[in-house]
Amino acid sequence: FITNEVVIMRCIVANTTWVVEYDGRIPCKMVLRLTTNTNTTEGAATLVIPTDRSGVYTADVDVGGCADASTSKFNFRRSGVVAIFGRALTQVNVTSGNYFTALVWNGTTTYAIQQILQGGTGQPQYSYAGATSQTAGNYLQFRYRSQEGSKGLATDSTFCVMEQL
Repeated sequence: FITNEVVIMRCIVANTTWVVEYDGRIPCKMVLRLTTNTNTTEGAATLVIPTDRSGVYTADVDVGGCADASTSKFNFRRSGVVAIFGRALTQVNVTSGNYFTALVWNGTTTYAIQQILQGGTGQPQYSYAGATSQTAGNYLQFRYRSQEGSKGLATDSTFCVMEQL
C-alpha cells in the first residue's frame, strides 16, 4: 500500500505452496510530536489523552499514512509487529514521592508503560519502549497520568511507532 512496495511470490506447483521470493515492503514509520499543550487540569491518577486536553500533535514522520495527529492514534493498515518508542515530559514539576506514568494502549490493552516515582521535586523526562503484534484495523494511542494530577504534558513530548518487517 506504500508507493514502490513490491512483493514477488512464486507458486511451487507440486504442492501448491506459495513462497515469497522477494519482500520489498516498506515499513511504516510514524512520529507524533506534541507541539501545543497548555492544559494542566487532569485529575489525580486519571489517564489522559493529550488531544482530549487541548494538546495538538504534529506528524513529523508518517511513512504509510497511518498517523492521525487529530486523535493521537496510529492506525494499522496491515498486521505485523511494531516497535513503540516515546518521550514524555511534564509541564509542571512532580512532587517527591509521587508517580507519573506514560503508556501506550489500544483501547483495551496497555503496552509500553513507564511509571516513575519521583525522588525529589523536579520535571524529569520519562521514556518508554516496547514491541507488540498488531492486526490490521487496530490502533495505538498515547496516554499519561500523575498521582497528583494537574501536571500536564510538555510540548516536544513524542510518540513513535515503527513497523518491523
